[in-house]
Amino acid sequence: MSQTRESERDLTQSAEPGAKMEDTDNIPEVYERQKLYQEVWAEPVKIVARRYGVSDVALAKTCRKLAIPLPGRGHWAQLRAGQKMKRIPLARLPAGVPETLPVYHAFPPPEEREASPETAARMEKESDAEAAIVVTDALERPHPLVRAASKYFHMRNPPPIGHLDLSVSKDSLDRALRIMDALIKALVARGPPVEVTERKVQASGYYQYAERTEDSNVTRVRVDGEWVTFGMEERSKVVIPDPPEPPKHLKGEKLESWIYWNQPRRSLVPNGVLVLKLKNVSYPRVRAECKDGARTKLEDQLNDVVAHIYLAGEALKEKRRQDEQAALAQAERHKREHEEYLRRQEQERKAKVLSGWMEGWRLARDIRAFVAEALSSRADPEGMLAWALQYADSVDPLQKLRESQAEEDEQDEDND
Repeated sequence: MSQTRESERDLTQSAEPGAKMEDTDNIPEVYERQKLYQEVWAEPVKIVARRYGVSDVALAKTCRKLAIPLPGRGHWAQLRAGQKMKRIPLARLPAGVPETLPVYHAFPPPEEREASPETAARMEKESDAEAAIVVTDALERPHPLVRAASKYFHMRNPPPIGHLDLSVSKDSLDRALRIMDALIKALVARGPPVEVTERKVQASGYYQYAERTEDSNVTRVRVDGEWVTFGMEERSKVVIPDPPEPPKHLKGEKLESWIYWNQPRRSLVPNGVLVLKLKNVSYPRVRAECKDGARTKLEDQLNDVVAHIYLAGEALKEKRRQDEQAALAQAERHKREHEEYLRRQEQERKAKVLSGWMEGWRLARDIRAFVAEALSSRADPEGMLAWALQYADSVDPLQKLRESQAEEDEQDEDND
């Protein structure tokens, strides 16, 4: 028999919007059946789960193990609307079901961002029974984007054009198209537009290749002025075939060498598990994917996908605002740094000019002192004293300023 290993990780147990882990010192260590029954009927499972330090999915599994009934879909929304909801009574403890179970605390999931009141209200509507998104058993009257994708993926040699972001096997293609059709129609009915961008291609002919840019061949929906990109893929499992039988005549090192060089190659085989991802929201603390689970198929999670698309749009809008503020702050910082650089440059230039003036002034002062001393001694070697005074005037910056001021004063008198 061949060996298989699932190469997948369950990322659907992320925190709910606004979820925060409680103080671990106060987290219960044991699930008590009667107490847990009262808790899950008093508050939503996601709130109760936080007190136990586990995900809502894990708590729901524990309730099934303890034979605890849970409120149905839309229970809390109808209760908030003022309707009287009937509580399913706790039945007698079935044979073989324990009264308590230990709490296996998971690692704290990353906290999901808290939605604004407006976005929270839109997300809450997705839990209403009348808002449920239904995936049809057959692809009937598909959305134009889905119709074009179906045609594209059934081509033998499809052209390099934009298409829905689907990465699934042929066996899962029909199901993936039906899920995408239901999701896109639901989004369009709620208002946000959905589009597939053009596939950007570089070069031509045999050497052409698709650009890997943010807006090349992506499926996206516009929420709160922001584009949220999404797509679907199929998970795979690693298949390791049985190793071949080695020749019977080989022994020792030769046998080990033969086995080493004839190890079977591993291969990835699609396993039918579909994952719907929000592809550009991995950083703003929003749950980025939903996938098929053991009890809940992707078809039953589309309302949750829509709710998180709303949250993603808000997160991206806030992220853009933060980026713009950071860019403005950086530009202002660069402006101040440039102004400081210019100020230092100007100060250094003036310091050099002043240093030249001081040097000329000291030289002129020393020359005049020398000439005065020479005249007092009635000594004029080589008749240079007159020239020395002229030279002192030429290098003295103050003399130049005096002459300039005198010229300005004469012009003022002439004008008067």
